[in-house]
Amino acid sequence: MKSTLSPNAGRSRQTGVSLLEVLIAILILSFGMLGMLGLIINSYKLTSSSNYRTIAAQQAYSMADTLRSNVLILAKFQTPSGTAQADCLKSAGCTADEMYVTDFAMWSARLAAMLPAGAGTVCSDATPNDGVPGAWACDAVAANPTGPFVVKVCWIEGQSWQVTTAGDGTKTSDWECVRTNL
Repeated sequence: MKSTLSPNAGRSRQTGVSLLEVLIAILILSFGMLGMLGLIINSYKLTSSSNYRTIAAQQAYSMADTLRSNVLILAKFQTPSGTAQADCLKSAGCTADEMYVTDFAMWSARLAAMLPAGAGTVCSDATPNDGVPGAWACDAVAANPTGPFVVKVCWIEGQSWQVTTAGDGTKTSDWECVRTNL
């Protein structure tokens, strides 16, 4: 006697279950991949932040070293305004005041080029670390320096590129500042 098997013999009645398991596995894998993408993006942000902080610290120390080499400028207590003097970059030379204006102008240009909305100041500040992020303002006036001389470098850290300044001179966006004492 010949035995004939029906085409459905040996198959279980649970059809489509393995397809559902595959879909659930793909869903779990996609959530894992999204989590990994979030970690990569966060690490990129932190790398960028540490890069900016390193640049700011290097530039603050650079200006502090420049000022230490020209101590007569500190006695005048002024943040210079003006542009770089061409004579200071040639062998003809320039005065100490012109050299400081040139150094400050070139330093400010480097800050603006290397940091997002980068800016710097040199001032006398009795409370240089006010505990306020973006504590840009200095509490001394030119005629009466009250504290140590500091170099402050600030830049915008977050996604907010809006530059706002409060009435007291404090920068109020996502500003980060690095300072060094002279």
